[in-house]
Amino acid sequence: MSPNYTLTVCLISVSRSQLLDDVAEMFIKRMLNIHHKAKAALEQYQADHQEHADNLILTLREVVTAYQTEGTIEDSFSKVDAVLGSRCEQVLTDCEAHVSHAGNNYFSFLWPFYKRHRATLFHLIKVVKFHCASADKALEEAFHFLVDNEAKRGDWLSTLSPTNLMAPPKQLDLSWTPPGWWRLVTGQRNREAYPEQLNRRHFEVCLFSQIMSELESADLYVAGNSQYADYRDQLIPLEQYDKEVAAYGEMLGFTQ
Repeated sequence: MSPNYTLTVCLISVSRSQLLDDVAEMFIKRMLNIHHKAKAALEQYQADHQEHADNLILTLREVVTAYQTEGTIEDSFSKVDAVLGSRCEQVLTDCEAHVSHAGNNYFSFLWPFYKRHRATLFHLIKVVKFHCASADKALEEAFHFLVDNEAKRGDWLSTLSPTNLMAPPKQLDLSWTPPGWWRLVTGQRNREAYPEQLNRRHFEVCLFSQIMSELESADLYVAGNSQYADYRDQLIPLEQYDKEVAAYGEMLGFTQ
């Protein structure tokens, strides 16, 4: 093999690695920017709806005050009814809206900013070909599920995928879904029952957000990459360590 050929191969390999680095970095920066805009949207929402929150607190105070008034239980409920009147449904609606953003949860604001970049993000994440660094492949499988449903436009996706006519449907593993996303993605308050469908938009943004997070934490890696490569490939095999550790220590001036 000629030196020029070897050099060319090395240059191509380095260039490819750099390209994958750039693509992964581009994906992460794009997602971070989307999250930043959603946080700003939540802050604006909270400022615009501060009066609603204040009214809910005032209503709660009036209800508690009415309930604590001396008299029979019937009297207390009568006074609570006088406070709420025909506003029960509206108060519940306002409470649900407030609770959905409790703890500064801005996830429901992500979709409008994400959808502008949807096609680009799908293209980027297909190029980088990420893999799970652990034996848990749930996130990888979820991504393949999403790609298979990329063209869907309905509000919901079924979590059950048929394997063959004789076997029961395979359930999509959702163990990777963060707590703050669960209700948005599944429409359920808790994880006790397995959801039969997923909110397509929230599931999509949730998954891309989790990919971003795990690429940054090295729980996901990109094959052929440099910055986001599998860290295990950079570790020295134990046998090589045993053979060379003494000489390396002497070279550094370490003595036992």
